[in-house]
Amino acid sequence: MTDRVDVAVRRIADQTVVAASGSIYFDTHEALKETLVALAAEEKPRIILDLTEVDLCDSSGLNMMAQTHLMATRNGGWLRLAGVQPIVRQVLDATHLTRMLPLYDTAEQAMEAPG
Repeated sequence: MTDRVDVAVRRIADQTVVAASGSIYFDTHEALKETLVALAAEEKPRIILDLTEVDLCDSSGLNMMAQTHLMATRNGGWLRLAGVQPIVRQVLDATHLTRMLPLYDTAEQAMEAPG
C-alpha cells in the first residue's frame, strides 16, 4: 500500500477533472481531500473525480466524496465520479452514495453529460 494518493488536476473550460491514483484510506487521502475541498469551495464548482486508477476506498474516502458533493452543491455546482472500479463501486452501492453521486464510465462522458 502506498503512503498517499497521487492527484492530478486539469481544468477544461468550466470543469475540473481530478484524477486520483492509489488506495484511498484514512491515512493516504489528505492531498486528495485538500484538492477537493479547495475546488468545492469555489463558486459553481463542476468537479469530476476520476477514479480509474483507484483500487480501494475506505469510509474516510466515501465521507470525503459525500462532503465534497454537499459543499459543491451548496456553492451551485456538482461532483461527478468517473471510471469507478468494481470493488469501489460495490462500496458506493452498499452505502447508497450512488443515489447522491452520478457515475460515468469516463471523465469525458462526465464532462459531456447535461447539467
